[in-house]
Amino acid sequence: MNQVIINHTPRAELLAQLAEECSELAKAALKLRRAITQASPTNVPTSTAETNFREECADVLLTMKYATGGDTAVMATEDITEMADYKECRWVQRIQGDNE
Repeated sequence: MNQVIINHTPRAELLAQLAEECSELAKAALKLRRAITQASPTNVPTSTAETNFREECADVLLTMKYATGGDTAVMATEDITEMADYKECRWVQRIQGDNE
């Protein structure tokens, strides 16, 4: 981890930045969806929308790294892993319920 970033940016600011980056990722995901489906046409080419989406993913991951103090294990703790597993199962059940 870069010590300059650690020394300069308090955790509270990292959390604010993470929220901002998540918002930008959401916007990029919606723009990519529009580019792919053209249900609500956009003049942004799909390739550009894909690049923007990937860049915002990188921004979120980078900010999460610093917001968790560089402890990548935080995201793999048992409680978070269990929550993710539960949510994945629930997602599959909703999809299967829609198809039955």
